[in-house]
Amino acid sequence: ALTFFLVYRFLPAGKVSTPAALVAALPAALLWLLSRWVFSVLVASSSHYGRLYGPLAGGVVVLLWIYYSAYIMVFCAELGVAAQARYWPKVTRPPGMI
Repeated sequence: ALTFFLVYRFLPAGKVSTPAALVAALPAALLWLLSRWVFSVLVASSSHYGRLYGPLAGGVVVLLWIYYSAYIMVFCAELGVAAQARYWPKVTRPPGMI
C-alpha cells in the first residue's frame, strides 16, 4: 500500500492531497493483491496450454497481467481524483490542468 500511496501522491502533475492518495492507494493495494492471487490460479491452470502453444502462452499471460495491473492503477487513480474533487476541493492545481 505504501508504494501505491507514493505513486498516487507524488507522480501526478497536479497537487494531490494526502487523504485522496490514501483513498486511491488502499483499494489499489487490495485489488492488486486479489489480482495477484487470481493470476497465480490462472498460471497454474494454464500449464497445459504451454504444451499446446509453446512460449506464446506465457507471453499472453504476461500481457494479461500487465493489462489488468494498469487497469487497477488507472481505476484507483480515478477514485482518488473523485474523492479529492468531492471532499478536498481546495487543493490547487497548476495552470492548464482541468
